[in-house]
Amino acid sequence: ARAIYQDADVYLLDDPLSAVDSHVGKHIFDKVIGPEGVLKRKVRLLVTHGISFLPKCDLIVVMDQGRIREVGAYAELIDNEGAFADFIRTYTNVEEKLEDNPGMKGEFMTHQLSKQKSVEEEAKKSEVGKKALIKEERAERGAVKFSVIYAYIKACTLSLSFLTLFLFIASNGLLVASNFWLNVWSNSNANTTDDVNATADSGKSLYYLGIYAALGLGQPLFVLLGLFSIATGSIIGSRVLHNKMLFNVLRSPMSF
Repeated sequence: ARAIYQDADVYLLDDPLSAVDSHVGKHIFDKVIGPEGVLKRKVRLLVTHGISFLPKCDLIVVMDQGRIREVGAYAELIDNEGAFADFIRTYTNVEEKLEDNPGMKGEFMTHQLSKQKSVEEEAKKSEVGKKALIKEERAERGAVKFSVIYAYIKACTLSLSFLTLFLFIASNGLLVASNFWLNVWSNSNANTTDDVNATADSGKSLYYLGIYAALGLGQPLFVLLGLFSIATGSIIGSRVLHNKMLFNVLRSPMSF
């Protein structure tokens, strides 16, 4: 469903019908993937083992041991009398025998299970041989290296990193300054002893109040700017690191 909502021009479908029941798979193929489905005007590349879907496909590519054996429409491949036609006839004959003789279904399923078990055993043997080539993952312990921190700071740009550091230092400096200024203001009021001095110092109180208010408003303002700076730097750093990682992954050698 998520793939359909993307409204792409090309859809690569890696055997999506094998994970559902046969009637559900038929419904999905008819309503979505097939020639009358939602994606009928899109290019669909479907990998499938479902024989019943092949007659409705525009082009069939027969793969064997990682190689392309035959290419063509369903009717063309049947007329070619090749491996695909032999496989279809064998499959059809087996289906007809199972329908005519229900007792053969148990033997057929036993044969299929034994065949699947032998394939799994061969896969396990090959995995044992590959274990020597795969190193066990281990987690690093201890503090984060300075080189890692510096690489992240460079990804976030040095200018934003130093700006963020300055903003938070300034916000803490304003917090300390506001507490210090409040102490100075309190000491100034303590020296006022009579009504005459209180009236004369009313203008000075406004002076202390104005500076204290400026310090109090400046501290959260610098914190807010610092948070915006962190968010912007994080977005830039994430994009830079992701692009570098994607660049290296897409250009790394691959082996099968």
